[in-house]
Amino acid sequence: MNLDARDVGAAWLGRDLKERKDWTQQLSEIEIRECVLASQRIEEGLSPEDLSISFHTGLPTLTARLHQIQNDLEYASGAVTLHGFPLQQVGRQNAEVLFFCMLEKIGTPISQSIQGD
Repeated sequence: MNLDARDVGAAWLGRDLKERKDWTQQLSEIEIRECVLASQRIEEGLSPEDLSISFHTGLPTLTARLHQIQNDLEYASGAVTLHGFPLQQVGRQNAEVLFFCMLEKIGTPISQSIQGD
């Protein structure tokens, strides 16, 4: 069977993105509250490693969303923009830690340049 690459949901042409809505997602109020809770834990001294481990028990709704995003990246849209992250509430420094932990739930974060950024 010969399949066109675009028969796989994760393969698309740039012009197709305008018509697709499945790659744009919005955090729910519960997921936002879980982000704020995680930020509070960081403020209390929870290490990034322990925060990452505690996602399943302490942040169940956000964890489920991140697993869905991982699935969407591999088998559906192939790209995701996630809106609604509460940057004002968690602060930039905590956001960096939280965002990295979130990325670990989606895949393996790696640097995008030789400089490591």
